[in-house]
Amino acid sequence: MSKRTPQQNKSMRLYWRLVADEMREGGIDSRVVISVPVDATAAQTEHNIWRPIMAALYPDIKSTADLTNEQMTNIYEHMNVALGELGISVPWPCEDELRVRSYEQ
Repeated sequence: MSKRTPQQNKSMRLYWRLVADEMREGGIDSRVVISVPVDATAAQTEHNIWRPIMAALYPDIKSTADLTNEQMTNIYEHMNVALGELGISVPWPCEDELRVRSYEQ
């Protein structure tokens, strides 16, 4: 199994930020998804949504750096389905979007 690429790492971090943006724009209270009363941020998205899904699917993996390409895709798909129930659907960022939007903020 191959480890994630630097490009995939950028995509993952941008995805977390885009989800947080959609939650804020949609007026979704982050407590619906996470258990602490904070605005959605990329870090909150990672630690309170992505990582719990990662832990449930791959309990032996402790770091996102150890995820394979296939595992990242699987986590994204599970997260996207769960977010879809809240009316949020954020596609995985493509290479062109990374060039334009990566780490804008």
